[in-house]
Amino acid sequence: MDNAAESEITVFWSPTIDIVFKLIFGDVKSVAILISFLKAVLDLPEEEFEAIEIVDPHLLREHLDDKLGILDVKVKTKKGVTINIEIQVQPKDDFPKRVSFYQAKMITEQMGKGGDYGDIQKVVSIIITDYKLFPDDGQYHSRFTMYDPASGRQFSETQEIHVLWKQ
Repeated sequence: MDNAAESEITVFWSPTIDIVFKLIFGDVKSVAILISFLKAVLDLPEEEFEAIEIVDPHLLREHLDDKLGILDVKVKTKKGVTINIEIQVQPKDDFPKRVSFYQAKMITEQMGKGGDYGDIQKVVSIIITDYKLFPDDGQYHSRFTMYDPASGRQFSETQEIHVLWKQ
């Protein structure tokens, strides 16, 4: 082996680096990777993935003094399901509340003045953490929805949150 080959360094860019994450999941050039990932995580009909559109990740403000939300990657499916994909490397106590805020904003930005509540499409957040969000949980993928735990009845299918973390 010659000296040039011996000194060659292989650089691995971790997907936990924000820009790398956005290149993998938020770039139109890598939409096939995005679709494969979404199919692996979400239980949506196959046709939803036929027309995935990467959209502006800014969550709109109604008033100047409203908090601005900027998602890592935001996509819409063929039928209008809005999907937020986030990477979170450092543990933050308020992280679940931030995800709830993002979910609420993704719903409210669907409604205009005089809008019909029946037109609201599902919003989904996929959260990838570099740590266990729930340390006592042995699962690597948890799915959260709005339902009554006593009866198992679904209240609404409008919101869904998936959390993926290292095992």
